[in-house]
Amino acid sequence: MADEGVRTPGEVARSLIDVEHVKSALKADRGIDAHLVSWALKDFTKKDDNLTSVVTSIDVEYSLQGVENQTSSYVVKINPSLKENEYESFTHQIFKKEASFLRDLAPKLSSLMEAGGQRPFAFPAHLFSKLDEGREFIIMEDLRRRGFKTRDRLVSIDVTHTTLVMQELARIHAASFLLQARQPTKKLADAYEFLKADWTTFTGEKRATFQTMFSDCMADAMTILEKVGGYEKVIDWMRRSQASCMDAMEAQVSKEYPFEVLCHGDFWNCNLMFRYDGETPVEVAVIDLQMVRMASPGTDLSNLFYTSLDNHVRKPNLETFLKAYHASFADTVAACGADMPFSFEELKDEYKKRLKYGLYFAIMDVPMILTDASDVPLGEDFLQKWRQKAKESLPQNPLIKSRFLSTFDEMMSEAVID
Repeated sequence: MADEGVRTPGEVARSLIDVEHVKSALKADRGIDAHLVSWALKDFTKKDDNLTSVVTSIDVEYSLQGVENQTSSYVVKINPSLKENEYESFTHQIFKKEASFLRDLAPKLSSLMEAGGQRPFAFPAHLFSKLDEGREFIIMEDLRRRGFKTRDRLVSIDVTHTTLVMQELARIHAASFLLQARQPTKKLADAYEFLKADWTTFTGEKRATFQTMFSDCMADAMTILEKVGGYEKVIDWMRRSQASCMDAMEAQVSKEYPFEVLCHGDFWNCNLMFRYDGETPVEVAVIDLQMVRMASPGTDLSNLFYTSLDNHVRKPNLETFLKAYHASFADTVAACGADMPFSFEELKDEYKKRLKYGLYFAIMDVPMILTDASDVPLGEDFLQKWRQKAKESLPQNPLIKSRFLSTFDEMMSEAVID
């Protein structure tokens, strides 16, 4: 039972979603002749699955063209709306981004692929959304119905899964490069206004809020490293870097031709779903597109590598992964009649320039990724208690070296941490 005053995903959904919204989603999915018979909310996520939204699902029964008892399901992403807080404007921004991307840009990227004889992207279809500030929600396709599954965030993505992800990420990046090339006099961010809004360029109090968040995460990481011992150089670097986190992140997302592509912005294990043939992954769907922006592909690459891969997967296979990305990008642009805009060596250099992006996300996210919060009581201080548990338990966690400490080892060897 939920703590008093804390609402389950279904309860949050019931406060916002009504039958007319579900009818609209059904007609967008099955056509205007589909008749809704019944609908019910069905929670399927754990409380530590999502930080910036509540996710639940809707099971629907409908009739179409005289055929009764047909069923479907949709995923619903909702602003928790538990209270006003310093992140509310950011939450509004990311809901607007995802709804706009799925509705306006994702179909064009898939159409461009299909025109070149390529497979369309497995982005979830946008079915209905309302974006009133503080009460935002998006109803979208349930990719589980196409056989896609999520993976346990505690388990590193292996070589096979990562190679597939590299190929799909390159296709997305390449598609945006091609779309931009077809309208050279107008930047994609001018054609799609939602791409301009970005937390890294916040000013004033909003920037200060995010600066404090990163600074606090660094303080937590220093506490963990002090308990582990042997990372005095990293701790010293963190103390010197704490006050300039937002400046560093803004510099990392700077755009430079030809490395200006549509990036996910929060590219890690839990924002991927896989479809399998037996035990073999054959297709990946990229989800949770709340922070999309135009930036360097190196930001998405380093984000994934340092939040979701153990070092025994990442380090010996880095060149293989980058080659898989580069080859897929080249194949995609060639199929659409364009030239490859950068060499493999240029890609490697660009990736190294964006390592700090992955480092900062590792500092912020990995302690919580590796900490099970199932026993943390729900409440307005849930996030703070989860972070506290991470600080206390991570030094004894058997995954700390392969997923967390190895990041600092590699960043020192690359002189990112000096």
